[in-house]
Amino acid sequence: MELAVTPEDDGSRLDRFLRRQLPHFSQGIIERALRQGDIRVGGRKVKSNHRVIEAELITIQDRLIAASQPRPDNKPNSQKHVASQAPQINPELARELLQEMEVARTADWIAYNKPAGLAVQGGTATKRHLDGLLLAAFGDARPRLVHRIDKDTSGLVLVARTLPSARMLTEAFRTHEISKSYIALVTGDTSERGVCDASVIKAGAAGQEKMIVDETAGQPAQTRYLRLEKAGRVSLMALQPITGRTHQLRVHMAHLGCPILGDGKYGASPVEGFAKKLHLHAQFMRLPDGTILSAPITVACAAHFAAAIQMLSWADFIPQQMPRFSLKKK
Repeated sequence: MELAVTPEDDGSRLDRFLRRQLPHFSQGIIERALRQGDIRVGGRKVKSNHRVIEAELITIQDRLIAASQPRPDNKPNSQKHVASQAPQINPELARELLQEMEVARTADWIAYNKPAGLAVQGGTATKRHLDGLLLAAFGDARPRLVHRIDKDTSGLVLVARTLPSARMLTEAFRTHEISKSYIALVTGDTSERGVCDASVIKAGAAGQEKMIVDETAGQPAQTRYLRLEKAGRVSLMALQPITGRTHQLRVHMAHLGCPILGDGKYGASPVEGFAKKLHLHAQFMRLPDGTILSAPITVACAAHFAAAIQMLSWADFIPQQMPRFSLKKK
């Protein structure tokens, strides 16, 4: 099994990264596997405090995956362990769900239009996720994740079908050879176009972490934006993240005084008539070879967003081609 380090995980401790990706791995399992070389980073042995770097490939022996699964027949508290595991997904159902999400594929990759509310990867409290669907549908030969979007964000997610393509795409995301464009509804006022260069960092107590702007200690982050339409307190925006920091679009829009509609975590106030859900959709992606992928805002992927667009009569303002963004600052 191989895991690619996405931009959001850049700088994380290796043991913490592994426990996020593989919740059933205990710290003891991780430490022992690292000592024995069953877990390697870039083909080399490292310690648990190694800081992972964006685009690194972490290799985990398949026998370790199998051996670390809880066994209900030899643990006195087996019911607790069984209950904590992700439910088994019917392979046929997983294939049907993935087929409904698929927007394009080649021999190297598959592009999905991920529904809002479906996580990309699993975690302690996340039992249903895209990676789990891929595992159920494809088994150990499942396509590899090469980037992520938030659970509550809908839209394009690209997965690699081969190891060489996983390496190529992961590197392309790291070097910004792949560009993305989002569509969002925001509250408040902003200029018609511009760029936000505010550095961001994670802050807050465990379980309550959020990204904040910190020009001294934060990581550089840049977002380009373009206002497409406005009515009262609500604006339709096209957003282009140049960097890939966690929650970047959400914290940058809040920093500009126009948080994304439904994003209570970053200060968005409820607006009457609109669902209290995140109105953010990954609409376009341009690959290094010039291929442009697009994912429409549909009832299947984001019913609340589609309903908002219909209510506002803004269907004609949704970009049909990937927007061009100005570098002009606000």
